[in-house]
Amino acid sequence: SEADIQKMVREAESNSADDKKKRKLIDTKNQADSLIYSTEKSLKENAESIGEEDKKAIEAAIVTLREALGGEDAAAIEGAMEHLNKAAHKLAEAMYAKAAAAQQGAPSGGAPGGDGAESSGQSQTVDADFEVVDDEKK
Repeated sequence: SEADIQKMVREAESNSADDKKKRKLIDTKNQADSLIYSTEKSLKENAESIGEEDKKAIEAAIVTLREALGGEDAAAIEGAMEHLNKAAHKLAEAMYAKAAAAQQGAPSGGAPGGDGAESSGQSQTVDADFEVVDDEKK
């Protein structure tokens, strides 16, 4: 009957919306796992380059993100990821400064943007790990 067909269409649409939500949750959890892994790796390799306060803030943000991962709320996970990215910004800056100093042949504790790059006349390329933050997916 017509009513049965309409009911089936509504159920299919509802299931499609649920599938999209589940897919988004899975994608968000995968991004969060990747962010935790890369941040922990970078932190382990560069812990001496940042202050204790920044290190603790990053570690706390990782714990918060892990807790959010235990739930089913994609928005909460995204918020925790954003928090971790902000906390890890100091780490990224320290890694960049370290890489720039190494490129210029300066001691690794040197300040970023030393004047060696301008006077040499050569292009200075820095390889650094970074995390792409896509704010458009909200």
